[in-house]
This record gives sequence, C-alpha cells and structure tokens, in this order.
Amino acid sequence: MLDWTMVDCTILLPNYNNEHVLPVMFEHLRRNADCGRARMIIVDDGSEDDGVRVAKEAGRLCGFAAFEIIETPHRGIVAALNDGLAACQTDYVFRIDGDATVMVPDWMDGMRDLLRRFPEIGMVSGQTLFYNGHVHSFGRAALGRLGLYDLGCEPAEPAGARTFDSLVHRPQRGYLDGPPYEVDTALGVCAAFRRQDAAAVGGFDLRFSPVWIEDDDFGLALRAIGKRVVIDPRVRVLHRTDLRGSRKPGTEAQRRASPVVDTPLSVRIRRRVHRAAAALVGRHSESRAPQAPFRETDPWRIEILKRHYTNWRDKWGFDPLNPDLDAIRERHWSTALCWQLNPERGTESRRFAAALAGVPGRG
Repeated sequence: MLDWTMVDCTILLPNYNNEHVLPVMFEHLRRNADCGRARMIIVDDGSEDDGVRVAKEAGRLCGFAAFEIIETPHRGIVAALNDGLAACQTDYVFRIDGDATVMVPDWMDGMRDLLRRFPEIGMVSGQTLFYNGHVHSFGRAALGRLGLYDLGCEPAEPAGARTFDSLVHRPQRGYLDGPPYEVDTALGVCAAFRRQDAAAVGGFDLRFSPVWIEDDDFGLALRAIGKRVVIDPRVRVLHRTDLRGSRKPGTEAQRRASPVVDTPLSVRIRRRVHRAAAALVGRHSESRAPQAPFRETDPWRIEILKRHYTNWRDKWGFDPLNPDLDAIRERHWSTALCWQLNPERGTESRRFAAALAGVPGRG
C-alpha cells in the first residue's frame, strides 16, 4: 500500500500525440526530479499515435511512487486536465506537457518550496524557450495596454489593433537569472499549484476547450480568488514542439496511414541532433534579429482562438488582445487582477517582490 505521508505531489500530464517526444520528457524527469516522492497521472486524450505504449514503457523506468494512465476519447486538453485533477489525492499538482523538458535538477523542490512559503501564491511556472533557442515565454502579460502576449517577446502588431496573441517577435536569448517575479498569468507547459486552489476555481474552464489559452484563464481565475502567479527563473524549460505530433484531430492518423512515416532510425537521429542542440540552448546572447512573427494560417486553429477570445471577453469583461483598461479597473479593481493598476495593490505587490527576493538561494 502506498504511504501517502511520503507522497505530497502529483505530476499531471495531459497527453495527445506525443509518441516521439515522451521518451525525451521522461528522460529529463528521471534525471532532474525526485520521482520516488511523486505520483504520476497521465490522461491520454484519445491519442492517434503509439504514445500510450511509449508512456507505459518510459514511465516505469522513473520509479514513481505510483503511476497511472487514464485513457479517454478525444475531448481536448481541458477535459483531460480536469479528469486528472479529479484523480489527484495530493496537496500539490505539477502540470507538465508531454513536449516539455525541464533542464535543471530539483525543479520540483523549488516550486513546491515557493508554494509552501507563500500561501498567497496560486501558481508557479518557469521560463520557457523553444527548442531553437527563441523565447517562448518568461510569463504572460494580460492586464496591460498591450493585452495578452508572452513576456520576453514583443507584440508584432500595434496596441489596439492586435489580432492574435501568437503574433510576436521572439528573440533568441538565454534564460534570465534573478529571484522569482510576479506576472499576470503563465503558461501551463510546466506549472505547479495546490489541488485545493484548483478546486476553488472549478478546475480548468471548458469554455476554452479543446486547447489554447486555458492556462491563461486558469491563472486569472486564481488571481480572482486573491492568489498570485509567479515565475521561478531557476525552472528552465525547453518546449519541444518540433518533436510532438499534431494537435488537430485526424491529422496524426492520416500521417501514420501515409507511406512516408518516421522510422525508428530517423527518430533516433532526430533525437541525437536535438540533444546536441539542447546543450547550446540557454547560452545565446540577445539576438539582433528576432524570429519573424509566426503567422496564423490554419483555419481550424484560427476558429478555436477566435472563439476563445470571445469567451474571454464574456467571462472577464475585456478583450484579451486589445483591452480597455478602464473596463478592467471597473470590474476587477478590488481583486488581485489589478495588482499593477490599483496603487494599493501595487504597494502590496512590491512588498511581495521583496519577500520573494529574500528567499535563500534565489537572489
């Protein structure tokens, strides 16, 4: 029987078409996490590849205190996350995506320590680079003049005329050093939170199903109940989107039915190249020529994003891309959403930042 007094956290992985990247993710878990103190729950969201088999084989090597795979029909990451939360029995939950690799040791201990030290923290996330060294996100802005975008990047469209949160200039640079810092919200690629706080906000909102910006909404929901969202720069994540399968239903099944598919040898070669390049990621200086902004061209994804932006406006009372700051003040003035707009809240946040800077080993 599992001794729950020795297991205080669950690693929750929503899985969809991650066959080729899961071995890399699990390799870094074995290397950099204390798996023996963690329960792992994988919710497979009706994957069209062989990811479940790969997860079973790779997961067994990690020595988790408990390991469970829940297989469901495809409904999207939001439903998968909520199914996983319902199965959690630990105080702390570490959400990690199948295409995320955490590159530093003891990252779970550091995130859990922040949650223990500061009851007002609702979620801790890390700094995330794409595999090519370009910034993905050093936290997410949502409550300022420029609206929703990745910190560490610069929106490619003018304020008031933005169309997608993904249209940003992404510099190539290393991770930032320094103490933890507060942000509006954060990516869910690698994030830690308390199970009771997730329950208090009703889990992940199905209005943002099947995928995308559900993590931003979750962060704001935590803020709405008085919590803060924090980035720990010591948690350094590589987002290996180049190794994962498609998020669009039917696409991966069609690819596997095609005569041109990845062979085991080609996959191994790709992984060797990726590992060699990974040794360089995080060592880049600021690039003078940021990556050209990603352009949204897939009608399926565009339709989902536009629907989510509408749901955001209905739920939060302001446009996520072109916010009316007066509308934010009017609706959220007394809440932690206005941690920068409300002077009284701003004073509290500066005190909180000083407390974060004083945590041993994080200055």
